[in-house]
Amino acid sequence: MTEQPDATAAPSQPRWWLEVDGHRIEVEADGSGWKSRARLLVDGEQVDERSSGAGEVTLRGEAVNVKVSWGWRGEVRRCVAHLDGGETLPLRPPPGTRAAQLDALADERPVLYAARHVAIAGGKLLLGLVGFGLIVRLLISLLPDVSIDPPDIPLPSIDLPRIPLPSVDLPDITLPAWLQAILEASRWWMPLLIAIAIGWQEVRRRRRRVERERAARGEHGERAPDERDGAPADSAPGERDGAAADGER
Repeated sequence: MTEQPDATAAPSQPRWWLEVDGHRIEVEADGSGWKSRARLLVDGEQVDERSSGAGEVTLRGEAVNVKVSWGWRGEVRRCVAHLDGGETLPLRPPPGTRAAQLDALADERPVLYAARHVAIAGGKLLLGLVGFGLIVRLLISLLPDVSIDPPDIPLPSIDLPRIPLPSVDLPDITLPAWLQAILEASRWWMPLLIAIAIGWQEVRRRRRRVERERAARGEHGERAPDERDGAPADSAPGERDGAAADGER
């Protein structure tokens, strides 16, 4: 008989977490193998576990679904909780990771975090244009200069019936010159506009998460555990008091 893993034991992988409506949602993910694996825990109890080779998986619970995405190096890129009612909230990443640093930046400087998406989109656009041009010129320079006359193959002549098409006079609409210029340059500004929308939507979701956490702290009359603090949430009171005393010195 195979022994089932204990969900309440110490996690073998760093956990993404979120506290909402008095429940603690955690995701433990591993992308080091051929297939990425993730499991969902609610209040310390495992409710779902799935694996995927596509770099993305959705964990399903009774009142929450969590979408987990991995990067190309196997690291967890993001975890987003989909709650009842259509609300989406991002989970907080484990402390000490690059994702945790970006999460702190989104909370402290949301405008700068949104601008990061625009800068990344602009960089990809510029790199794609410059890199594509260099590759095309390099391939053309490697091609041999060979002139080959194509063979003269007689093609059959087939008389097809002519079907008269209706003639419809459409009005000639001329757009203003400034509007034509904007539409012709849409391939340049459209990716940036999409990046702005994505960044602003991400900032709004993170603000809603902070509001939900503040409301939860107000209802329970206590501070919600923050994994980004210097001392872990489950440390002993004496350890936290000692850390506070060192800070005062």
